[in-house]
Parts: sequence; C-alpha cells; structure tokens
Amino acid sequence: MGAVRPVVVLPGRVNGKYIIERLSSEFMFVLGGLGIVVMDRNHARSLASFGISATVIAYIMSMLFIRIKIPAYLR
Repeated sequence: MGAVRPVVVLPGRVNGKYIIERLSSEFMFVLGGLGIVVMDRNHARSLASFGISATVIAYIMSMLFIRIKIPAYLR
C-alpha cells in the first residue's frame, strides 16, 4: 500500500473544489477587499502599509490558486 498524500487544491478542474480550497480562496478575496477598504478609509502610514500588503498578498495567492487550477492560464 502506497503512502497517502493529502491534497488541498483539486488541480485541473475549475468547477471541482474541496472545502478547504473554497474557504482559503474566500479568505483571500475578503483579505483583498479589506485591504482596499483600509487604504481608502485611513491616512495613517501603518494602516496604509497594512492595506497595501493585504491587497498584494491576496492578489498573489489568488493568482497562485488560479495557476494551480488552470496550469496554462495567462502563459
């Protein structure tokens, strides 16, 4: 019997999702939206840097999810 490897993201199937994949992608969308709201509402330097970093992290992670799901996306 071979070793069992846990899989979080279901690669190659756009409509097929696991629960953890759905929750983590929803969290990235919420993080990106929260970053934009924080950048819009606050003028403090520390909060603006949090907003920028949250938006950038959410974008990078969302693109990572898309590239796992669709390997030839934007290439």
